[in-house]
Amino acid sequence: MSNRLGAILSAQRDRFRKRIGELEAERELSLRSAATQHAAHAQLQKDNLALYERIRYLQSYGGDAGGGGGGGARGGHGGGHGGYGGHGGDTAASGSSSAAAEAKYRSVYEARMDPFAAFSSAERARRYTQLSVAEKITLNTARMFLASKEGRTLLFCYLTLMHFVVFCSTYYVAHKHDDCHPAITAH
Repeated sequence: MSNRLGAILSAQRDRFRKRIGELEAERELSLRSAATQHAAHAQLQKDNLALYERIRYLQSYGGDAGGGGGGGARGGHGGGHGGYGGHGGDTAASGSSSAAAEAKYRSVYEARMDPFAAFSSAERARRYTQLSVAEKITLNTARMFLASKEGRTLLFCYLTLMHFVVFCSTYYVAHKHDDCHPAITAH
């Protein structure tokens, strides 16, 4: 019986080892694929930024910063925000998506062109790393509450309510004469 049990356990162990090997190979393949995709994404971002720089150059060359002189860069669609390619009759959707893409790369382009913003960002990151854990928690909590209108409103209401509770409790304790010593209440 122990030989059969040992054989069963040995076979199960071998199956698990084989499965672990398969899973490790699959994981390695996934990691390589993710790294390839990340590199491709970075290259596409770089290419898109270069294309945006060319668009800005063509727009400035034509003398019209609003996009009228960049008709050649937009695939011959005139000067508006009609899109970069031939998307058929869906010009409103392609116009809004191309405008969103253009706005995204405009901000990336301008951030890359502004050395003061890069310095400011690096300095801010350096100072953040020098903060203690308690200061980081305080800073992140303040950013969380102050980032949105709802958060600021909630914080204002909470602080107002807490001040009201403290005021009422202080007023109650200061004006309550029932529990005071008789010598104090006689005055």
